[in-house]
Amino acid sequence: MEKVTLPKLGDVVEVRPKNIDEIFFEAVIVEINGENKNDPVLCDPDSFTYTVLYEDGQLESNIWFLSMICPSQRKVVYSDDILIVTDGHACIYNQVFQARLLAFRESLHIVQSAIIIKPDTRKTTLICAETDLNENTEQSINFDYKLLAFEVDQALSLCLPVYALAYTKLYPEGEIVNSPRAKLVGMDNHDHCYVDAEKIKISILGAGGGSLPLALARKHPQKLEIEVVDICENVITVAKDLFGASEVSKTESMSFLHQDGLEYVKHFDKTCLDILVVDVADFSIRMDTDMELPPEEFVSEKFLSSAKEIIKPQGWIVVNVLANCKTLISLTNRFVQMFPSVYICATDPNYVFFLSLLEPKSDSIGSTVVSEQMVYDWATMFRYDLDLCHSVLEDVRRTKEHIQQDILLGWFDHKNFLELLQSGRVAVI
Repeated sequence: MEKVTLPKLGDVVEVRPKNIDEIFFEAVIVEINGENKNDPVLCDPDSFTYTVLYEDGQLESNIWFLSMICPSQRKVVYSDDILIVTDGHACIYNQVFQARLLAFRESLHIVQSAIIIKPDTRKTTLICAETDLNENTEQSINFDYKLLAFEVDQALSLCLPVYALAYTKLYPEGEIVNSPRAKLVGMDNHDHCYVDAEKIKISILGAGGGSLPLALARKHPQKLEIEVVDICENVITVAKDLFGASEVSKTESMSFLHQDGLEYVKHFDKTCLDILVVDVADFSIRMDTDMELPPEEFVSEKFLSSAKEIIKPQGWIVVNVLANCKTLISLTNRFVQMFPSVYICATDPNYVFFLSLLEPKSDSIGSTVVSEQMVYDWATMFRYDLDLCHSVLEDVRRTKEHIQQDILLGWFDHKNFLELLQSGRVAVI
């Protein structure tokens, strides 16, 4: 049996918590349990578990050696009163990758963005709060934007296949394909991937590190016009200078706007958006509230009424929600009252709502019913299964199986979603 050097009390390590699949957090080992635990060097790692203290003050026990990176390799790249950017690690498809992470100082337990760093490209320049970010742009780091670490980002990225699917279903077969205004959105020259010739206009409220807009821009080059809106100017600057958004913007139609998302929607002057994504979080996210995100104002009837006015008739509003069961039921009912089509991509623990003014129909021609099989088929046709959202698509594919097992994962229409929530058979964090 191979022997390894094990961490000791007081060592700083990176740990993947039991309730978080993707991110390694920094922690200090405060207790070691197991036989021969006092052996300082050579022991069997399978015979030990550890208790660790995370940087937010939370303790977690029964951590196995294989769930840790010893010693911690995490490095602070940028820090101010609001944000902290670090180079650490993320786990995707059971593989560990180097990743750049963004978190709010008041909510260190929640990483807002994670973008994978391509191997052997990390040459980090440490930046302090007093340093001008624009003078320290890192040109040496290459990011892999097509690997989305968080399942919620994977779910949000389904906005494009869902949009294209519902849009083309509005027309008899072949009509939109033969139109001179048609243009390909997909990647494999499938005739039924065509949509409007103009660039698809997407507004994303909430920038974070820019993982979602960067992934979409790289996945569909020259086919999208993306505007990212954030109330915090520092967040935008960090996304541009430390997550590579400035470089991507040079070749893609992607821009950033420093503005309150509520005011942005309220004063938007045209009904021209194809997709509006609401991915907003407060700087201080409390886990003891009914809804951790988005802030209540972004799911109010007033906001939703304004949002309906700025999207095209075939457009979609996509909302990232993290809430308890009672609030999810209330929100779903509110959405159903305001939108003819309401679908939910359930991840763990986020729920991404897809809202449209399209009337669902049951006939095959002109049908806008979006089933889990349609989402899976269209997303895989766009080759999303190979990179952007493999994990979420697997949950989508197994939706019916999950329903039978009372598991709230996958793609649901509002009726199935409400039925599961109201049954009391499923657990909602």
